[in-house]
Amino acid sequence: MKRWRTAALHIILFILAVAGFLIVYVRAGLTREKSDKVELSKGWKIKVNYGASIHSSTFEDVNLDEFRFEGVERGDWFVLTSTLPDVLPENPTMMIRVPYSVTTVYVGGEEVFSYGREDYEKGLLVGAGVKFFPIPDDSAGKSVKITLFATEEQAFSNINTPIIRDETHAVSEFLQELQLPCSVALSLITAGLAIALVTFCMYFRSFSIERLFCIGVFSLCIGSWSFCSYNLNILITDNLRLKSYLEFAGLYLSTIPLLLYFREDVEKRARKWETRTYFTVLLILIQMFIITMILNFTGTFHFPRFFTVYLFILLFVVLYTAVLIWRDFRGEHKHRLLVWGVVVLLAIGLRDILGYALVWYTDIAGTQSSFHTYTAAGAFVFVVTLMADFIIEVRQKTYIEAENKLLMRIAYNDVLTGLSTRRRCEELFKEIDAGNKEFAIVQFDLNNLKRVNDALGHEKGDEMITRFADALKKVFSQQEVIGRMGGDEFIVIVPDTRGYKLDLNITKLETAVNKDNSKHEDVQVSYSCGYCYSEEIDEPTTAKVYAEADRRMYEQKEKFYRERGYGRRKNDNA
Repeated sequence: MKRWRTAALHIILFILAVAGFLIVYVRAGLTREKSDKVELSKGWKIKVNYGASIHSSTFEDVNLDEFRFEGVERGDWFVLTSTLPDVLPENPTMMIRVPYSVTTVYVGGEEVFSYGREDYEKGLLVGAGVKFFPIPDDSAGKSVKITLFATEEQAFSNINTPIIRDETHAVSEFLQELQLPCSVALSLITAGLAIALVTFCMYFRSFSIERLFCIGVFSLCIGSWSFCSYNLNILITDNLRLKSYLEFAGLYLSTIPLLLYFREDVEKRARKWETRTYFTVLLILIQMFIITMILNFTGTFHFPRFFTVYLFILLFVVLYTAVLIWRDFRGEHKHRLLVWGVVVLLAIGLRDILGYALVWYTDIAGTQSSFHTYTAAGAFVFVVTLMADFIIEVRQKTYIEAENKLLMRIAYNDVLTGLSTRRRCEELFKEIDAGNKEFAIVQFDLNNLKRVNDALGHEKGDEMITRFADALKKVFSQQEVIGRMGGDEFIVIVPDTRGYKLDLNITKLETAVNKDNSKHEDVQVSYSCGYCYSEEIDEPTTAKVYAEADRRMYEQKEKFYRERGYGRRKNDNA
């Protein structure tokens, strides 16, 4: 297995272990202490001044858990007034869920909290989220007034109930109610950030790491979105504009790495209509994200305006992803775990989208504060199946590559000598013919191999072959290709002879063989050789140069046999 793959598998297993630890640690670490809390849900008087007209409405004795607004537009004013209970917790701290609005809170006629005015005046997004702020110790029984100036179209459909707690337990009790989403979100962010950073560093060493990188980015995006959508940002910052940026950017960007994960599968199937559809969808998503970012930061349209659209885009992408996975599953039985991951994500996603619509437009599913989404948990399951799918695919590819390497070794490497086979040499001939460099070919043939086999056995004959092959390896460097063409025939191919001294290496080979023979008295290695440069041949090709080198080798071999009285080589069969 390649080093990067081994490292990738170790990284995934480590990250999964860390994510599991985070879930257990966060759930166990949050305090379970309870303090008295006061929910200010009933007895409100609400006055609405519609910004586009002088029309206003007043609502008496409102229960915030049941009350809804319809058609809220940018510029609408909402004034909520009530009276605080006669008994409040010690060190009272109020928690309110700030919608996309400039928000001010007064207690006993004095301003105790203000948010969003500066951002709105600068044309920036006024973020939404949870805010904790202290109120005076003597606030019991005093009047409370909350003013909201809507800064976005459809900024909110209801106003969440303000809650007063003891300052000591306010934040911890809020987090305690969100133990599971907090654990899941932190695990997704930790896993995504670690995978994305590590694989980005490994990306340029292997393009195949792209899939793991996509998993990391997708996990990071969904983790950031869920972390902020549950208002868990209070763990690190109370900047609601930054929180909203991370929330929406994470959600809107998540579709791109999710789709990119399947790029390789689509390209492998090589179906024009499917490939075109895939890249068209991918291009649209990228363009939409860029346009959304530009419109937000130029102040034209802020992120919340695109939320409903992106929910349906995300649903479409998940359905489209399910189709891609199903194609692979039916065709090659791939992505078996991902099938279950998509089923879980789709089921939870559809439940949350339907529930969100019911909360926004009706009171069937309760209020926004009481409605909890589980998309993050579904995304966590999906990310885990993505990682498992990647591990399975890497292992399968590793086995296939190992098998291919073994077959290539058998096809291209001579078993006895370790030299290149005739097949490898013939492929190199084609590569040389396709180029325009000067080259040379040396042809060798062992003398007396048949006599050695007949007199001493084939083991000695094989020893003679391997000894000569070892001598060739010592003399000729990686610049040349050394091959065994079959039996006792050997070849050296020099692909580029610029500045190359072939005569010098031929002499070195003779010295190496003589030195080896001095160590063996029973079998002496003897060979004949002939070589030819391409520039010696008119319109040279490897076939012509090889034939000329072979002819010259046989001339030397005939001379060798005549000098020893063996007769002509072709009649001697030796």
